[in-house]
Formats: sequence, structure tokens, C-alpha cells
Amino acid sequence: MNLKLSGEKVRAARRRAKLTQVALSKKSRISQSFLSRMEQGDRGARPRTVERLARALRVAPETLLAEKLGAYSPFRKSRK
Repeated sequence: MNLKLSGEKVRAARRRAKLTQVALSKKSRISQSFLSRMEQGDRGARPRTVERLARALRVAPETLLAEKLGAYSPFRKSRK
């Protein structure tokens, strides 16, 4: 299941974190070319990939999505 990401939100979060695509790629273990395509809005991503990206950016995964999920969330609950 791929989720639709908001390229603008991903780019804005990356810039707020003061990361280049290359640095975010290394930090999230997602290829730079895939990150570029996500920021352009050309690619969706699996929930696990969105989680890795959000963790690297220190944001909630839902903030990177193009639309709200409603009651169902494919993301893991945080463990304490």
C-alpha cells in the first residue's frame, strides 16, 4: 500500500531541518533520487518508508501526507 505524500510538505520539513537531499538520504536510508521524486510529487511511499523519512526529519509521519488518513493509521504506535 503506497501513501500519497505532499512533496511541498516533505521539502519544507527537509529545509526546516536544514538538510540537503543527500544528507536526508543518508539519514533516512532512502535514495536521493527517490527523495527527489517524492518532493516533486511523482512518487508515493509505503508506510515504513514514510516512518523512516519522518523519523529522520523529526516530524510525525502524518504531517508529510497529502491527505488526512481518518481513523485508520498504518503507522506504528510509539513505544515507551
